[in-house]
Amino acid sequence: DSSFSSDIADCINVNAPEFFADRFYSGYGNLKYLNAKRSASFDLTPYDQTIVIDSDLLVSTTQIVDVWNGKAVQLPNEALMLDGSPLYNNMLELCPDGLKMYWATVLCFDKSKESQVFFNYWKKVQKWYKSYAAVYGFKAGLFRNDFCVTVALDLLSNKIGSLAPFTLPY
Repeated sequence: DSSFSSDIADCINVNAPEFFADRFYSGYGNLKYLNAKRSASFDLTPYDQTIVIDSDLLVSTTQIVDVWNGKAVQLPNEALMLDGSPLYNNMLELCPDGLKMYWATVLCFDKSKESQVFFNYWKKVQKWYKSYAAVYGFKAGLFRNDFCVTVALDLLSNKIGSLAPFTLPY
């Protein structure tokens, strides 16, 4: 049973400095890909508990709320299609050494010290993105929040409590 109430849900639009890159979309050509404000979510939210969701994610169930324990930070490390099959089989690991990928598509967090430390590390990885790409062996071309949160969690693996990843429901 979830204590989430949709009548208190809100949307916060953010005007903050942005990383961007041109990204090719079939039929549309090169478009600006804006994707770096997410790391400011902790500083910007007025709420004790927040769920950040990509605007292009179709949410058709309450499972995201149901799997979050309401504490610290939780991110998905798996996703499912409508038929229950895995999504993006080629995106399960960040780098050749098998570091499990986390996705910033859905981000659940509270205003705890643990969450604040995670966001600080995320910003650090974002600032030094190309350097971390060289160390971890991923391509630094297009900025990816998924890569930042995965590296931040790896750097924090001995500093914060256990992270309970979840499967992003269909």
